[in-house]
Amino acid sequence: MTAKKKSPRKTGEALTREALAVINKNLANIEAAERAASNGEATTQPDAVPIAAATAAKGRPRKGKTAPKPTTAKNAPKANVGARKTKIVNLPKAKRLSALDAAAQVLASSKEPRNTKSLIAEMEKKGLWTSPGGKTPAATLYAAIIREIGTKKREARFIKSERGLFTINRKAG
Repeated sequence: MTAKKKSPRKTGEALTREALAVINKNLANIEAAERAASNGEATTQPDAVPIAAATAAKGRPRKGKTAPKPTTAKNAPKANVGARKTKIVNLPKAKRLSALDAAAQVLASSKEPRNTKSLIAEMEKKGLWTSPGGKTPAATLYAAIIREIGTKKREARFIKSERGLFTINRKAG
């Protein structure tokens, strides 16, 4: 059996340096073209090198990997040499109150048992929660309260006092 010769592969660092050299050359060509255009001269870019062609790995491409599109005059990056990118930081949004949490707050401030229809109206009036467009938010809230009572038993935030009426469980956690 004969051993196959391994072709020398470039490391990631070498590929990065080569790609940066090609990008810098293309940016220089773009800047020269822009200067020529501002002076009223004809613009040509004979030295432009597509980035994909300069950094393409030799041999067979790896499975599932596709080569990036070559840089052309249309999709070339704008000449913005030396400019820093500003990192956009997404601040965490205030967590929206759930219907169950809002109902617990309304019932905590209420002294008498309430039905889910009046809870929904009070939650919307206080601005704690609004329906996202559902047709029967009261029925959804009723089902959620019953489900919490069924799963958490004595630890549930709600107590069913009468048919269709709920109060807050002051003994819960």
